[in-house]
Amino acid sequence: MYTILLTEDKKLEHLLEKNFREACRILVEKDAPALLKRLATEPVDVVLADLDLPEYRKAETVGQLQHFSQTGAVLFLADQELFDSSHPMTSVPAADYLLKPFRDLDLVLALEDTMYFCGKRKQSEEDSVRLRLVREKIEEYIRDHYDQDLSMQGVAQMMNYSETHFCRLFKQCFKVNFSAYLNDFRIRQAKQMLLNTNYTAKEVALACGYQDNSYFIRVFKRFAGMTPVDYRIHARNNVRK
Repeated sequence: MYTILLTEDKKLEHLLEKNFREACRILVEKDAPALLKRLATEPVDVVLADLDLPEYRKAETVGQLQHFSQTGAVLFLADQELFDSSHPMTSVPAADYLLKPFRDLDLVLALEDTMYFCGKRKQSEEDSVRLRLVREKIEEYIRDHYDQDLSMQGVAQMMNYSETHFCRLFKQCFKVNFSAYLNDFRIRQAKQMLLNTNYTAKEVALACGYQDNSYFIRVFKRFAGMTPVDYRIHARNNVRK
């Protein structure tokens, strides 16, 4: 359910009750200052702002609606003869402008479009949160288990995803495939071990989850441009300088 906030206007209130009572919660305030106060304390999806009211020319009001427009939608109503590009509210991103006099159908269609926009934005925000949580869970798992035998199939199963769905989610989260991400993480860990321990290259390989030393050397060279032994010599020489 969407929440629509507006100032007192019997015709608008009747029109909203008639067309959106089932889909929306309609909040009405006596004037613009009361509307802005309500906006600051209660979740709202759509504001119907009548620009003929003088309060909507105040810098403070403009600032509040600019802030609101980042998460909600503003639908402006304005007298065609009085409204022009010099109005301070033109700096506020608007879902739509309705110039008076407008038909009831025009307002209904504008509100339907605005609520569709709000729905798409909410879905996008929910998807972003979901992807962030999935990304954090994958990062944590790889960070804790990179030294073990990992496969995309195994991690997908651990997270209760099908292999196909997990592959798609992984690409959305990291913009690379599972193998590329895992190798990059392991090689970064290997670089730290080569620089800060006396492990042999083979011991570093095993500690980073590579059972095949020859494969480890090939992967390391692809990422670092040199073998593990050469990297250690080069890195330690640079540290001494």
